[in-house]
Amino acid sequence: MNNHQSPRLINKTMQAFSNPLLALSSIGMWFLALALFITNAHWDLQISALFFDAERCAQTRDSSTFCRGFSLAEEPVLRTIRQILQTLPTWLGIAVLLWFIADWWIGLRWKDTGFRQKAALTTTLIIWPLLIVNGVLKAFWGRPRPWQSEPFGGTSPFIEAGRISEHCAANCSFVSGEAASAGWLALLVFIFPPALRPLAAMILIPASIFMAGLRIGFGAHYTSDAFLGYWGSIAVFALVFTTMTRLASKA
Repeated sequence: MNNHQSPRLINKTMQAFSNPLLALSSIGMWFLALALFITNAHWDLQISALFFDAERCAQTRDSSTFCRGFSLAEEPVLRTIRQILQTLPTWLGIAVLLWFIADWWIGLRWKDTGFRQKAALTTTLIIWPLLIVNGVLKAFWGRPRPWQSEPFGGTSPFIEAGRISEHCAANCSFVSGEAASAGWLALLVFIFPPALRPLAAMILIPASIFMAGLRIGFGAHYTSDAFLGYWGSIAVFALVFTTMTRLASKA
């Protein structure tokens, strides 16, 4: 793809987020993915097993229930990267909110696309990662994390994606809050000027995918947790931005 095609493709993608069909399809795809992970629960086990070292687990098990079988979680460089990426959406979320307030102060309103983008990004961050993921799903669904589960050295049974259980009391695995924030991070591509969006996409999208992938490699989440968390931000943004665009067209 040449430099002239990249901005057009990203701009067309942004325009597609104003289509109600895309919003409904995005939400439908989230539930379809959930259904696939439920009926193919072995996917989660097989992918997490790629990062699990049973021998290391046996060697590092303490006197209670914990072992360090996911060796990537012990790598200092990866741990530092994770810490940086973990806090990045929070600071960028504050920046987007302040930018939105500044736009409001200078008189921009809903008919301005950039104004709606910032409003939708702020709303998405609040609705999905903060309220639904951390406030509801992780708090009440009770799915143990991989390192807590029996197949990976823990004491809790493996619980399929989406199934409510009592084997985790709080801050559980379904779905990944960091992956939800990573999906939101990828959406920031759209608030850059059109000429800078290809460069922003080359940085933000791989970084966001890596951020979500680390949760799998560290044994903190299953693939279903990471994918559903990540895609949920995209689906919620599509719904919010479409709704705001339609309301603006009627104002």
